[in-house]
Amino acid sequence: MRARNRPAPPTDAGFTLIELMVVVLIVGILAAIAVPVFLEQANSARDSVASSDLAQAKIAEMAYVAENSGATTSDQPTLVHYGLVWSTGVTHPLILLGPASGEFCISAQSESGADFKITTHTGVEAGICS
Repeated sequence: MRARNRPAPPTDAGFTLIELMVVVLIVGILAAIAVPVFLEQANSARDSVASSDLAQAKIAEMAYVAENSGATTSDQPTLVHYGLVWSTGVTHPLILLGPASGEFCISAQSESGADFKITTHTGVEAGICS
């Protein structure tokens, strides 16, 4: 009879509100750290696409120069026959011919909004042709 009057022992079934709030806080802090890093990586990938396209455009222009006795062209449809293909997201491609024979500058903008250029004598670098 005495056993019936005893209250049941408390059970630890579940989490307290404080424990749940601590977990939510930790997840929030991790998300605040991870989101900017992820966005920067995405922009870096977009910039790499533009850089790769500019390197390919330089190869196409150099092939045209080799095949046409040193003459350059700013006609992009002509350069398609030499391997020029702009990726989706790469905008404002521009080919400027230099003052000297065989010189050129090619610029484009990546999907992230960054401008890049490549010239006859340089690799891909930030900026636009002038």
